[in-house]
Formats: sequence, C-alpha cells, structure tokens
Amino acid sequence: MTTTKTILAISIAAAFVLGVMVSGADDAFAKNKEKLTKLQKECSKEPKKEDKIKAHCELLNFVTDLQDQVDNIPIGDSDWTIVGNNMFSAVSGNVGIGTTTPNAALHVTGSGSDITPNNNGVQITGSDVLGNAGIELTTSGGTPYIDFQDDTTGTDFDMRIRLTGDDSLAIEGGNLGIGTTTPNSKLEVTNGYIELDTSSGTPPAADCNASDEVGRMKVDVSLDNLYVCFSGGWVTIT
Repeated sequence: MTTTKTILAISIAAAFVLGVMVSGADDAFAKNKEKLTKLQKECSKEPKKEDKIKAHCELLNFVTDLQDQVDNIPIGDSDWTIVGNNMFSAVSGNVGIGTTTPNAALHVTGSGSDITPNNNGVQITGSDVLGNAGIELTTSGGTPYIDFQDDTTGTDFDMRIRLTGDDSLAIEGGNLGIGTTTPNSKLEVTNGYIELDTSSGTPPAADCNASDEVGRMKVDVSLDNLYVCFSGGWVTIT
C-alpha cells in the first residue's frame, strides 16, 4: 500500500470512528474492525524514520484506542441501557413480558387475566383449557413468600408458602396433600406413613405446658407408648 493510500485510509477510519461515537452505533464500527486491523499492520511496516508516516501511525493508534471507548459507551433507546454485556432498564417502574400493564417488578404472562399482585417481586401468569393460573415470588414487610393462584378473582392467593421467621416456614390458605392431589385435611398422607420423633421414657413436662404445644406427639420406644400433649400435660396411650 502506498503512503498516500495509507494516509487516506487512516483519515477515513478516524472520521468513521468519530461518527460512530456521535451516533452510538457501535455495530457499524464492528463491521469495519477488520479493515482497521489491516491498516494497523500496514502502518507497522512503514519506516519509523519518516516523520509524516510516524505521525499517521500515531493517528491510527489513537483511532484504535477510540474503539475501546466506543465499546463502553452506554447505548440503547430511552427504555433500556446496554453497557458491555449487561442490559438494564433505564426507567423506573415494572417490566412486562407478554403484558402491557405489568403489576410486578417483572411480570411474565401468557394469556388470561392476571392474579392480584404485590408490586415487589416476580409474577408469572398464564392459562390453558382448564383456566387461569399464576405464581408470584415476592416479599412484604421483610417476609419472603411464594403465592399460588388457580383463578383470577377473590383473594390475593389460594395457597402461600411463607418464611415467617429464621427457622419457620408456613403453608397457608388450604390443605396439603402428600401422595394425593385432593387432601381433605390440613395434612393428608396417602400411600405412605407419618413418622414421629421417638424418645426413651416420658417426654419432658416443659415440652407440654403451653396452649400452643397441645397436639404434640412422641413415641416411647422403650415402653412402646404413644404420648400425646393435651392441655393438662402428656397423656400416655399404651
């Protein structure tokens, strides 16, 4: 490549990069990256003693440095911002996928009406031939929970799993079935067993002296007794 061609190509490249920085269209620069790389290699072959050539080589290096700056310029429309490999919402409010009226920080919906939401969290709704349904992962008052709803009217949830304390997990709103899809009690176990804690001898009286402890049970493996906590203390069933 002649010196004139090299100088011309470098000048065009510099003007091109400056235009990219103004427009924010870094994808256009990527298409010409190969061309700039070729120019850089060509420039490195020029005699270093020629001041004019050296000056234009320095200009090319400057243009190459501008490329790195262009790559890190936040681009996007007024709703989304892209920096490197990251993309985030540039506006306050909720993000909706499949809905124009998101009710949560992230609201994903298929078809059908929405469940009643809490704005802090993620909401997923949809429907099939059997009706509408939704799941919501959210928090309220510092308490995280997961809501399940199989209709679009009524309460905020049909069933809820909630962390009520550091070591306490509650299931609220209905019955829990293990081995059955139609539980008739708060806990129903089908085709299996409920295994109780065991002890040797009568359980401590301190474990059955409050109203919220009534209903506790324990198995005595040494005497083959079942202990049940009532309001008056442990009752032995032999």
